Amino acid sequence: MKTDSKTIPSIHELPEHVKRMIAAGEVIEGPHSVIKELIENSADSGAGRISVKIEDGGMRRIVVTDDGCGILPDELKLAITEHATSKITSVDDIQSIYSYGFRGEALSSIAAVSHITILSRPHNMEEGAKLVSDDSISVLPFAGPVGTTVIVEHIFYNTPARKKFLKARSTEIRLIRESFIKIAIANPAIVMTLENEDKVLMSLPAREHIRERLADIYGSNEASRLLEGAVQDLKVNVNGFISSLEGLKRSRSMQFLFVNGRPVEYKNLSFHVNRAYDSMLPKGLHPVLFLFITIPPDLIDVNVHPCKREIKLFDTRYIDSLIYGFVKKTLGQNEIHLDLSVFTNYKNDNTSERELHSNSYVNGAGQDPSNLCRIADNDLNSINVSVKDNESSRISKSDEIMGRFNNPGNCEIMNDYSDDPLKTGPSKTISYINDGRDIYNQLHNWHYIGTLFKTYLLVEKEESLKIVDFHAAHERIIYDRLIKNEEKPSVQKLIFPEEINMDIQEVSFVLDNLDVLFSMGFDLDIFSQESLVIRGIPETLDPSQAITCIQEFAQSVSDLTLDRNAGDYFIQIRNHAAERVACHSAKRAGDPMSRIDAESLLVKIFSGSYPLRCPHGRPFVADISRKDFDKLFRRLI
Repeated sequence: MKTDSKTIPSIHELPEHVKRMIAAGEVIEGPHSVIKELIENSADSGAGRISVKIEDGGMRRIVVTDDGCGILPDELKLAITEHATSKITSVDDIQSIYSYGFRGEALSSIAAVSHITILSRPHNMEEGAKLVSDDSISVLPFAGPVGTTVIVEHIFYNTPARKKFLKARSTEIRLIRESFIKIAIANPAIVMTLENEDKVLMSLPAREHIRERLADIYGSNEASRLLEGAVQDLKVNVNGFISSLEGLKRSRSMQFLFVNGRPVEYKNLSFHVNRAYDSMLPKGLHPVLFLFITIPPDLIDVNVHPCKREIKLFDTRYIDSLIYGFVKKTLGQNEIHLDLSVFTNYKNDNTSERELHSNSYVNGAGQDPSNLCRIADNDLNSINVSVKDNESSRISKSDEIMGRFNNPGNCEIMNDYSDDPLKTGPSKTISYINDGRDIYNQLHNWHYIGTLFKTYLLVEKEESLKIVDFHAAHERIIYDRLIKNEEKPSVQKLIFPEEINMDIQEVSFVLDNLDVLFSMGFDLDIFSQESLVIRGIPETLDPSQAITCIQEFAQSVSDLTLDRNAGDYFIQIRNHAAERVACHSAKRAGDPMSRIDAESLLVKIFSGSYPLRCPHGRPFVADISRKDFDKLFRRLI
């Protein structure tokens, strides 16, 4: 409330219920926060079994049951009081925390914004107690099983403003699953189940080893690609798993750090892991990581974040060096070397277009870099020109020029490139064209020459040469057709449905965005919590690319930070999906291109209806004038 300069506002203490609701706002972000806090309490209680059930994405009802030590009947009412806890008794105890909770804020914060019921019986008592907290608090006798059950209903019923900004139900389910998985990974000995509307989402048996728990969550194929390692110093132990090159992902959603069993976020983690992999990582791919650091609790501060997602380390450089050393040592122990076949496989699906095209230019057809670059025309004989592109300085003396051109087997193109053309960019003689309308007005007498490097279309028009990247051009046409969505997308039904095995997180991302994929022309069914079945795909998509397209979409969407309640959410996700479909539907470098197909493509892109850039923003039409050629061959001084 603003006041004018003449009014002196009085300072007053807030009522207790207002204090509690403000404090709850820092701890409880949504149903996923409630479940995180309750599961942590159950794990702290020594439970061997934890069950989580939700209704309506956790908004209507959350039930968490464990078989832990329970709460004494006469302390049950105290349990929902702010800063009441059994974990610490003094400030010094904070320096020796191994439990998840310690502040005594979880139950009080949940009770402040919902209706909560707690049923608990300690293992050494025949009768426990039941607490009901809605508008008032009552405690009744309870003769149920040993352990504790917490029922949370109508979250944020008394804070409509907070409720309005909650994420969509499907998003909350995904966040709940993420919280559930993090605790499950760190506690493999606990039997854990997660149900939504009486449907089992995850059921994890007790395991002796974390690798077995990872196999339960992500599948045995994923777990088999993990490399196990450990490094140890005087006080700090680092152990865990990293992926082999066959297990790399297109997002960082499977990178986890646990400190003394607590899942935490650490901003430097990905940087140091990628640095340790060095040049072995293809661009756009990331390692899987499950890292466990055991450290004396007095060397960390766990009391720096309201939700305890972050901690403060005594020496971040020291921890960074241990993380880096762990990855290096684990890769070295497993004799991970740079395997070119791995990168060849990834290049087909994941290499950026710039890298793909530059690779086909330098190593065309798998031959030596000085190979002949062929310009082919269906109606003309092939012309072979030997090209060397590593000349870094211009030749100014006439005798040097004549000496080179008197050698019939050494026709060199002199340009402005340094030794690394990707760093300096294209020659200054090349200009990019962004608008096809002017070209279209002039192309009534153009001549299609042929393809270059099986990647570019060459078009002669009077005094210039137009060079078109046909993959990017075709990608733009397909993308725009999908985005406009002027008619129902054509679907090609698969004779034999394809099953996709993905991790649970990726399946959940697909579930969250099924409507978007349906609008693209996909027909998908959920087969299990770790797999999907593809029954139909967009008509333009090559069936061999269907699985890769879905996997890339799921993994890339996991990296996006979008609010599903935002008005443009569907549009942003649709555009993202259209990019993947267009990329995998378009003709690729090396694909055969007939004259009819080439000329049809050229007519479309130069019609003025399309921007001359691919959906990722790269230009796909370049122009070299005759004057530039004359300068290149010293016809013009």
